Amino acid sequence: MKRFIIPLALMAILAFVACDNSGNIRETLRSKVESQYPGAVIMENDRDFNGMYEVEIYHNSQKKDVYYNYRLNWVYTKWDIPLSELPSAVAQNVTTSYPNYYINDASFVEAPGSTYYEVEIEKGNIEKELRVSPNGQILGSI
Repeated sequence: MKRFIIPLALMAILAFVACDNSGNIRETLRSKVESQYPGAVIMENDRDFNGMYEVEIYHNSQKKDVYYNYRLNWVYTKWDIPLSELPSAVAQNVTTSYPNYYINDASFVEAPGSTYYEVEIEKGNIEKELRVSPNGQILGSI
């Protein structure tokens, strides 16, 4: 009988600690989001398959995804932008560099020390994602 009670007790303790830790993590994430994005409303938060914490917020009339690493340090924030709001330098350099492709989708990314656009381009069945600086320089593919 003791064989069953001790493991059950340990499982109950671990479950309690996990719940408590989860609450602390949520509170820390809430505090970090409020500090970085005053007035933001937290819609949802999850931990993705890479171990990153993703916090979906609504800020300045825009849905944004804020990512934190396992140490709860901010990694980057990303949000979709309409193609009509893509800076002309970005759009022109992408279409010049990839003349047979068309721009399908765009996002803005801010990270510690940098900002850039993620631009998805297509040609037939071929899709590419590019990182592009605000002045139009192609930084690489994703």
